[in-house]
Amino acid sequence: MEPGDRVGRRSRRAGTAAALLALLAAFAGCGGGFVVVGDSGVSFQIDTFVDGFAFGRPVHAGETVTVAIQAGQSIELEASRPATWRFSVAGGPFLAAGTTATVAGLAITVLPLSTSGVRVATTLTGPAPLPVSVTLTASSDLGNRDVATVQLQVR
Repeated sequence: MEPGDRVGRRSRRAGTAAALLALLAAFAGCGGGFVVVGDSGVSFQIDTFVDGFAFGRPVHAGETVTVAIQAGQSIELEASRPATWRFSVAGGPFLAAGTTATVAGLAITVLPLSTSGVRVATTLTGPAPLPVSVTLTASSDLGNRDVATVQLQVR
């Protein structure tokens, strides 16, 4: 490779980068462009908390993540923006947040905490057929209605 070849490649790269920046600036000027939300560029996600501490990894739009808690524990789920929460216990019908479902000795209540968060409280009321599977979905109330799902195993 000749020394002049490297200089030519650098100038082509610089020209390509400058053209890309100019194109992005043009799109931004007409209302287009892009928006990056947060450090990772994720626009909708769910974070989970147990006893006030982050638990597991964030669940991004389009994903399903499984987490487990002990019967009698609670877990909080917080979406990154306002969301509609629904849950299903042991494959049953989906219920709205604010409802309690009971499965043979285990009460599961999903309590709204805010426009974006809920607390899932579990209470043993007698012998229960553990583990019990609880599917929780958060559908974003804004934009394109992203959905993220948490598969909760109560053991």
